[in-house]
This record gives sequence, structure tokens and C-alpha cells, in this order.
Amino acid sequence: MKVLVVGLCPYLITSRSKINSIVLKMLYAQGHEVSSAAWGHDSNYFIPDDDGHFYYKFDNAGVEHKIPLNPFMRDGKESVSIYEFINVLNPEVVITVGDYNDFLYMKAIKHFGKEFKWLFILTNYISPINEDSTELLQSTDGVLCLSKFGYQTVQEFCPTNLISYEYIGANRGDFYLRDIDHDKFRIMVTGKAHQIDNLPVVMEAVSIIREQLDIELYVHASLYDPGDYNLEQISLRFDPKKEFIKFPEKYVSLYEGIESSEFAIEMSKSDIFISVPLASATSISVFDALACGCYPIMSDCGSNRNLANLLEEYKDEYCSQDFLVPTNKLMTSGGSYLAVCGPGDLADKILNVYEKCKKNKGNRIDLSEFTVKYHRGRFLDKLSKIVLEVKKRNSIICLE
Repeated sequence: MKVLVVGLCPYLITSRSKINSIVLKMLYAQGHEVSSAAWGHDSNYFIPDDDGHFYYKFDNAGVEHKIPLNPFMRDGKESVSIYEFINVLNPEVVITVGDYNDFLYMKAIKHFGKEFKWLFILTNYISPINEDSTELLQSTDGVLCLSKFGYQTVQEFCPTNLISYEYIGANRGDFYLRDIDHDKFRIMVTGKAHQIDNLPVVMEAVSIIREQLDIELYVHASLYDPGDYNLEQISLRFDPKKEFIKFPEKYVSLYEGIESSEFAIEMSKSDIFISVPLASATSISVFDALACGCYPIMSDCGSNRNLANLLEEYKDEYCSQDFLVPTNKLMTSGGSYLAVCGPGDLADKILNVYEKCKKNKGNRIDLSEFTVKYHRGRFLDKLSKIVLEVKKRNSIICLE
């Protein structure tokens, strides 16, 4: 089957990029003729081959594989670029990977381009959907949401019966509980220097309880990529003597990170993993942290709330509210909501969790075993089935 996958450059260190990479590798491994159309591709950093073409290259068992990659710009003319790719590559199935607002142009392409089936892998984090763009999903042949939250948000706009959801789950091949001694009680947070990831509120919350507890905060984020904040400067506001806030010892950026196994070691060294973004679509990093035995503290929004509910179902002694920090809703310019938690509420939650983690070391094993059920293979199985179902679908004629 010829498949074109459209998404954020699979080389980047972001959740959407990782999911795009996962989808490309799975389709390639199954023998499909796969091509990638990617925005956010830096041709100066990820250079073309000697033949002048770009590829997404990856290693598997010591063998290099590569998938043709077609960069395009997010400049308001995406529909032209994708239309041309489809005309040249002639795919049977087009898979888009990303948020609802990433692919508003696909409705026009679907109606006026060559005939193809469209599967939308939806990393939706916005709610509600803007009323002006609710017709988009009526053009799809299938939708796979990556959280129950995303599914519940868009299902009423999707007339097709081929809509489902599956959590991305933990990558248990690299992420599992390692027996690593660490002297201090350690908290870990990861993200980018952007407001949406809300890293400064974690620094402030830990500074509030620093006098009461001997703890360390490890912030796995780049100090070099441009963003809304200068993280190093903000850290000095809360930790002027550099006593408890730590950053990666190795260079990490949007384009370059440490190996997954090294990242998993950092998680295994940590007792608590904090994820308090203003919106959550997949909670992919939290699933991996759970596999490493970290106790999660999450902002009460989107897929984070879904994950807390799954943990409650998993074990009677867990309560979803034990994992969630209260949030206030803030409406954005598009009419959707962001969830903002305060440093005081987060500090209180850390204090409560600190006592639980100290008293019950067995929590780490329980939390890791939770991901035996919610693992990456579960998502890949669902994806593999829905791709084949989409291919077999009869074409839908839309009348307006």
C-alpha cells in the first residue's frame, strides 16, 4: 500500500514528532511504500543525501533504514504543497498526525484532489472545537484519537463510524524501572521553554517547599532553543545559589537529545514526575515515566485527567485526585480553554505525594506494572487495524 504521512518533522524532540516517527516506522516495518511530508524540517541541520533528496533515517538492529521525506513550510499555502505531493506520489492512504488546527486545509484537498483515503491520527488538546471548523472531520475516512478526551471532543462532528481512540502508552522497550540508588528525593519535569509547558511554575512550587524538604528538581529542557522563557535565568530567581534546580549535563535542544535509554535512567533516578502543561493531548512522557516507576503529578486537563482515571481503575487504593493538581480555566483567542495551575496548589500536592513515596516504596513497582497493560504495542495494533479498515472504506460523496 502507498501511504503518505503528513506531520511535524520526525527528527525533532517533541511529542508530535515522536508520534509521527512511531507511525512512519510501523508502516515501513509492515512493508508499505511510505513517504513523509513534514513541516519544521531544518535542511541546514538535517541535510539531504548525495542524491539531493531528504530522508528520515533511523537505525534498527544496526541497519540503517530511510524513508523519503518531503519538507514543506507552514506559510498559509500548505494546501498547495500537500496537493502537489499527492499528485506526484499518488498515495492510496494519506495519514495526518497532529492537532485539529494543524490540518484545516485538508478538507479542500480531500474534495478537490485525487481520490485517496484520509486517516487522521488526532493529538487533540483543545476544547471546545471552534464552531467555524467543525466540518473538517466530515471529510475524513477514519479518525484515531490519542486520548478519550480528544475522542469525546470531536466524535459529534465525525459522521463516519470509523472513529476510535487509543492511548499512545509507554515504550517499555526502553522505559522500565531500573534499580538506581539516589541520595536525594528527586523530582523531574520535562518540556520546552514555552508557556504551554509551564515549567516555571514547577520551579516556583519546589522553591516554596525547599525549606521543609531535602529535594532536588531536575528540569529536562533545552537552555538553548528560543522560547517564551529564559529558563536558566528564571531558575536563578528561585534558586540563586544553584542548590536544588538541575539541568541536563549533556547538550539537548529541539534537534538533538539524549538516547531513550539515558532518558529512562533519568526517570528511574526520580521519585516524582511532574506534568502540568496548560493543555495535554497524549501524556506520552507521563506514560514513559510511569514505566520507570515515577509517581505522577499532573495538571487536571485533557489526557492527563484520562490517565489519572485509568490509574484509579487499575488499583483500588489509588484515587484520581491524588495525581491531579486543581486548575483554573483560561479562554484563549480561539474560544478554547487552557488549564492553569498555581504554584501553591502544586506545592501542596508535592508535599502530600512526598509522604506517600517515602512510606511506600512498593508504589514504584505498582506504577511500572500499570504500563504492562498500557504499552506502545497496544497503540500500534490499533493503528495497524484502522489503516487497513480505512483502505477498504467506500468513498463518501459530500453534498453542499
